[in-house]
Amino acid sequence: MGGPEWLTKGGAAFNGEQPVFYGVGNAAGIQNPALRRRSAEATARRFLAENFQVYVAGLNKQYLAETTAGDMERASVEQHVEDVMKQVTDATLVGTQIIEYWEHPDHNESYALVRLDLEEFLEAMQKYGATTEQFKELDTTMREFIRKNARKAHEELNKELEKQ
Repeated sequence: MGGPEWLTKGGAAFNGEQPVFYGVGNAAGIQNPALRRRSAEATARRFLAENFQVYVAGLNKQYLAETTAGDMERASVEQHVEDVMKQVTDATLVGTQIIEYWEHPDHNESYALVRLDLEEFLEAMQKYGATTEQFKELDTTMREFIRKNARKAHEELNKELEKQ
């Protein structure tokens, strides 16, 4: 396929010592180049946000029935199975930057790489927190994850990447 190395890494924390998170997004089949680019950028930000917060709800319903009447050799069997999943990502990520963009030369496909520096994000939250209600009410789960677990998650991702 060609292209930059980050295309195959997907959303990860593939920076050396500094805790930085990345998201990779792509858009294909869109004729308008500006719209294709914006779509790739939006997808990259969504994938980045999924590293921090995602809500997944699942439902599996099964109906099984077997009926015999009179002769035990004759039976009627019914079966119905449904499996439904919903995934929702809702996060406010201040300081994300599109740092690279690439278009496939042979296909109508674009890619964007978004970056979120953890230190810059935390500084921005503190700065805006004093003046903006949005950050005062930032989801508790996300805030706690960032403060307590982001560095650990970054280290674990780096270890996994070193194995590859």
